[in-house]
Order: sequence, then C-alpha cells, then structure tokens
Amino acid sequence: MQLSQDDQRAILGLIWSLKPSDLSVLQMYLQEAGEAQIGTAKDSGNDIFYSHLERLGLAREVPLGLDSPPQAPQAFEQLKTFTLTEPGKAELLTLIEGARKNGYPAPDSIVSPEAIRMLKQYAAQGDALSQGKLGLLYETGAGVQQDPAEALKWYQKAADQGDQTAHCNIGVMYFSGAGVPKDIDEAIKWFRKGADLGSALAMNNLGEVYSRALGVAQDYPEAFKWYRKAAHLGHAPAMYKLALLYGTGRGAPRDNVQAYM
Repeated sequence: MQLSQDDQRAILGLIWSLKPSDLSVLQMYLQEAGEAQIGTAKDSGNDIFYSHLERLGLAREVPLGLDSPPQAPQAFEQLKTFTLTEPGKAELLTLIEGARKNGYPAPDSIVSPEAIRMLKQYAAQGDALSQGKLGLLYETGAGVQQDPAEALKWYQKAADQGDQTAHCNIGVMYFSGAGVPKDIDEAIKWFRKGADLGSALAMNNLGEVYSRALGVAQDYPEAFKWYRKAAHLGHAPAMYKLALLYGTGRGAPRDNVQAYM
C-alpha cells in the first residue's frame, strides 16, 4: 500500500510524540519476525498511536486471547492488543529513523491533533519528556495556538522532575522575555540549574552570556569554563567557541589551541 505524503508526515509527528518506553517497544517489535502482539491501555497515548495506524491499514487490533482474571475484571477490560501488518512494519521502519526522540519534531513532520492528545495523555501521567515537548509546542505554536504561559506551565512541570532541557528552555524564555518579564538574572539561574543537571545547551548558553556580555559584565574566563564543559559533552557550537577563545587567548593560554578542539 502507498501512504500519502501527509499521512507519512503525520506518522512522523506521532512517533516523535511517543514516550521513550513506548518508542522502545515499537523499535523492538519492528525487529521481530512475524506478528508480535503489542498491548496498550484503552485511550492511552499508545492506544491513540496504534489506533491511527489501524485506520491506515498499518496495524490491526487482535483479541487478547486470555480469560479475564477474576480479581481484576475491570482492569482487564481496559486492555487492547494490536499487531503490526507487514506493510505497517515496512512503512514504520522507513519513517522511524526520521522521527526524533526528543527536542524538535522532524522538520517535515505534522504535529496533528492526535499527536497533541498523545502528549497530553503522557504528560498527565507524569512523563517529564512529554511535558517538555508540550511546552515546546506551546512556545513555538507548532500544532497548537502559541501560548507562552501554557509553555511555561509544562516546562515547569518537567523541570520539577529534573528535566534538564526544560530548565534550559525556561531560561531562554526569561532571557528573551517571551511570555514572562525579561530577567537576565533569572535566566542565568535556570541555565545554571540546567547545566548542573548536565545540559550541554545550558552550558553553552552560559558561555554565550559571559563571552558576549549579554546582560552581565563580560567575563571570558567564566565563558571559557562553560564552553569547555559543553565541549566535553560533544556540543559542536561550544567546541567552536572554545577554539576561538584559545586562539585569541581570551580566558585560556594561546599555546593550548588544540587542547579541546
């Protein structure tokens, strides 16, 4: 079967919206031979995903094949089981590589109302990554009406669970004054929190703040410190900025120019 381009783009958005554990299950089943059965809870994010695939002929619901446990009949009734069709496996194997696990959705994806429903289901269950993704969509207006206050709400929920990217994104909102009063000190506080949790992006942002004197006194040694931390984590822009500091001797000896490139 041949899916339309819009259907493919919508599936990309749906895959991006899967929480990590459900994405891992999908990846595992795509590698198995035959028709493996995938269990979901009714009306869950996972159920929304496979029900959409079913409408496209990429999956089908199958009987559970088990008797209801007498001690939990209601819980049993909330379960559904799907299996991927062979065309479904082929299509998903092609599309899954283009869907990102975190960060921004793939550039050619469609964030559909179903994808938003999935994220809201996961977010309501406390999945921090899904909460952060919802915040991103509300901040950028992708798939929803742009709403900085709603974005901050979901970022805060994710940050409360220690999500490093959410800390960084809150910092960006305060730095730019997007939906909140512009507050460089507050932005730096959130960048530091994100950096302490291991966010290379937050570390790079701190480097930018100090090297370019963005609301603070210019401090090349402090910028060097944060670029170096981000570079150690493989952050390419920080590596470039660090090399520039080495080359000019700002914050680091010029004779060590190759040390962290």
